[in-house]
Amino acid sequence: MRSIKRYLGPFLCLCFLVITLVFAFRALRSGSSDIRNIVINEVCLDNLSCLYDENGKHPDWAELYNKGERDLDISGWYLSDSSAKRDKWAFPAGTVVPSNGYLTVFFDGTLDKEPDQDESFSLESFIMNGKAIPSGDNGLHTTFRLSKNETLYLSSKREIPVDSFELIPLKYDTTLSRLPDGSASFFRTTPTPLSSNSCGEAVIFPSLSKPVFSRESGFYDSEFELSIASSEGDIYYTLDGSTPTPSSIKYDKPIKIEDRSSEENVYSALRDVSVDLLPYIDYKFSLPLAPVPKCNVVRAAVFDENGNRSETVSRTFFPESVNSLFKGIRVISLVTDPVNLFDYEKGIYVIGKNGVESFERRISESENALSFIRENPGTPTDGSVVIGDVKMDEFIESNYTMRGSAWERESFLTLFDDRHVLSLSESLGIRVKGHRTCNFPKKSLNLYGRNYYGGKIIDKGIFDKDYSRLTLFAGGQDELSLVRDAFISDITSKLSFASLSFTSPCALFLDDEFWGIYRISEKMDEDFIGEHYDVDPNQVVMVKNSLLSKGIPEDDELYGELRHFIMNADFTTGTDYERFQEMVDIESLIDFYAARIFIDEGMDWPNINVAFWRTRESDESNPFSDGRWRYINFDNNSNLDYGAVSVNTISKALNGTKNYRPDELFSKLMKNHDFKERFLKRFKEIIASAFDPESAIKKLDRYAAEIRPFMKSDFDRYYGDRYTLKDFDEDIESIRKYLRERPDYIIPFVEEACSP
Repeated sequence: MRSIKRYLGPFLCLCFLVITLVFAFRALRSGSSDIRNIVINEVCLDNLSCLYDENGKHPDWAELYNKGERDLDISGWYLSDSSAKRDKWAFPAGTVVPSNGYLTVFFDGTLDKEPDQDESFSLESFIMNGKAIPSGDNGLHTTFRLSKNETLYLSSKREIPVDSFELIPLKYDTTLSRLPDGSASFFRTTPTPLSSNSCGEAVIFPSLSKPVFSRESGFYDSEFELSIASSEGDIYYTLDGSTPTPSSIKYDKPIKIEDRSSEENVYSALRDVSVDLLPYIDYKFSLPLAPVPKCNVVRAAVFDENGNRSETVSRTFFPESVNSLFKGIRVISLVTDPVNLFDYEKGIYVIGKNGVESFERRISESENALSFIRENPGTPTDGSVVIGDVKMDEFIESNYTMRGSAWERESFLTLFDDRHVLSLSESLGIRVKGHRTCNFPKKSLNLYGRNYYGGKIIDKGIFDKDYSRLTLFAGGQDELSLVRDAFISDITSKLSFASLSFTSPCALFLDDEFWGIYRISEKMDEDFIGEHYDVDPNQVVMVKNSLLSKGIPEDDELYGELRHFIMNADFTTGTDYERFQEMVDIESLIDFYAARIFIDEGMDWPNINVAFWRTRESDESNPFSDGRWRYINFDNNSNLDYGAVSVNTISKALNGTKNYRPDELFSKLMKNHDFKERFLKRFKEIIASAFDPESAIKKLDRYAAEIRPFMKSDFDRYYGDRYTLKDFDEDIESIRKYLRERPDYIIPFVEEACSP
């Protein structure tokens, strides 16, 4: 008995150990099985607008999928693009992938995020961007970015390989997806973040050789037959700007290229491009009364019997009539699928779905409108008629007022120089630009060079510099002469603020129809500042109309510091005034306010149309990298208005009006005696130099002579018979009169404001 008791204790301990090991082994096996349920399910390498993060931005992304029946905590797991270093980025504590559920991760570099360069950091911009699929506020941003032709690795806590995903080239806003979810089969599809990949549509990546055209884009003095060749499949083409598909015209004989200018208008006959063209709006715009000039746009692609395709090739051919009409200026062909511009849901150039829904919301909020509908059932609610007291106006939220990359569309730009020699052919993104003026039928368009479309650079054939963003400027409210912005930028170019550069006039053809006389301008962004001041664009912080519009979110602290200082500053004493000059380039500020007080009608400015910039960090080798704020002058197309030649603009800036508040900063500065003396002296210097009537009018006359021969075509396109060249001449003369007479009015006003 004693011997049994002697061995019973160790025996029971051994049994307990065995049982513990069995359960541990089972748990280990179960855990090993669970981790294999997590896979990299979908990857987007070029996210233009298909998914936004919690900041309203759109980095590249990947989706994880849990194909198991249990939620799995992956805290401490790793993602990496290197097989040799599996622990590049770790999932934070509390990260769980739900059973049969999904989790998105953004690959923007946590320490080096790049914001959308056309959105301000504000709740409003995020809401405007919110047309794409929201990600949820998960905050998962890796410290590295993804590249094509590499592999993405997923590893568990001990860097045990769990899954890998080989990345291949993709078209923007498409993904490489496992189909079905979690399987070993991969397909290019439309994005399905946070939902089953079976909901996506197949995307064909171009793999065949492009079709070969017998002629390049250009101007031709007679009609000809265009041949297109391919050795890999059948060719399908379109003549209306749309993207070719196997449902398009099959190429089986040469295409006749001839002068089509006498054909009926198609796109330029659309009223939905502007609220100002609605029948009940009596505004200055009109549809063309006759056929507009036209070109031939041919787009072709190759398709084979296995479902493969080539990239689309676009060519534009101009007849002799266009060559003669626009002799001596650049001609631009901008081609995009008409759906991108004029479609009810996705067209960026029309009132569209957003406008109709906004109109219907107005109806629902108006008892008069609701009563009218009850009494008149069947009344259309699309905005085509006034309902009660509700109508469409410039404040209606329309497709063309939308902002953000969700409203960017791919296009193909062909540029011919002033001798009509081909100088640039490039795929670009386009967005509608402007606030009040985006309601006009003739809209400005921002151009974006991106890797998505084949290159980040818009070639230097325009400004002798490389840019990633430019603007096709329609003229805004300067519809009679289209000279003000370019002219003012020119005569103020030697002052201590930045001004956008503008090209000479250009004739724009949108798809195959004449769209008006435009200018190409620089776009006000960090590249523009970098070019003009030789600073690192990545260090530029920019504020426009009281919103931080360029930089990173943390830069709001820099702007906040300036705002807080101005709010509490007392410039009557020297201390705050001296501190202010350490924060702001006072010469830039004085030149900016002096110029605007001279040229401005005093309606919008200084409440809006104010922008300034600084570098985030100082660089002693460059005086413009000293961290001080400097001004940018822009949006001058309603200035030099002779009707406002006698307006006391400095009083409006100091005291405000019934509808506009005074400028807080300028009002405080004008309480400082030294500033007032300095401002008055510099103001008179600028009038004697930049705004000297004799030299300024000589420049104005050169601008007028340059564009006058082409303005009748623009008037015919947008104003019917409302305007003639007499109106152009009278507008130029009104600018001359403004330049001659303005000093006699404004100098006494400034002297009075600057008196002790």
